[in-house]
Amino acid sequence: MRLYLMRHGIAAEPDDPRYTKDDERPLTPRGMRRTLRAVRGLVLLDIEPDLILTSPLLRARQTAEIVARALQFPDGRIELTKSLLPEKRPKEFVEQLKTREAQAKEPATPSVRPGDASSPAPEPGKTSVSHFLCVGHAPNLDLVIAALISPDQRPFTALQKCAVACLERSTDEENRESWELLWLLSPRQLRKIGSNED
Repeated sequence: MRLYLMRHGIAAEPDDPRYTKDDERPLTPRGMRRTLRAVRGLVLLDIEPDLILTSPLLRARQTAEIVARALQFPDGRIELTKSLLPEKRPKEFVEQLKTREAQAKEPATPSVRPGDASSPAPEPGKTSVSHFLCVGHAPNLDLVIAALISPDQRPFTALQKCAVACLERSTDEENRESWELLWLLSPRQLRKIGSNED
C-alpha cells in the first residue's frame, strides 16, 4: 500500500470575523492558486491514487477537489472521514484506513462529487485500493506519520500547508507490516516540479 498525506492549502485565518466556525474557513484566493501550482507537481510525479480521503472541513475539501480535478480522478470521487480532523488521534485514522482497505472488494459506498452533494454511481471494475491520497490538517497528519513508522515514534515532521508525504507499507516473510517514509515534499518543491511542465 502507498499513502500520500497532504496538508490543506492556505485558508482564512481563525480570527477572520467572516467565519464564526472553524469548519467554515475556506481556502483564500492565494491559497487556491498555490494549491493548484503544488498539485501540478503531483501530476508530474505520476501520482495515481485509487481513493481520495479528506477531512470534512471546508479548507480540506476544497484542497481535495483541486487535487481530484488536476489528477483527473475517476468521477471526481472524494470520500469524507472524520478521522482526518485536526484533533483526532492517529489511531483512528489507521483503523479507518484498515477498514476502508477491507471494504475495497465490497460494493462501493456513496461518495461526494466536488461541488455536488449527489452520489455518483460506483466506478465499474474497481476491485482493489492500494494507493490512498489523504487531505488533512496539522497536527494530525504529523502524528499519523510518526504512528505508522513506529508506535513509540515522536512526531518528526511538520508538514507545511500543501506539503505532501509519501509512505509505503511492506510485509516481511513473517507477515509483519512496516511503513517507510519514501519522500516528503514541501509546497515550494512541488511548485518547482510543477513549473517544469511543458
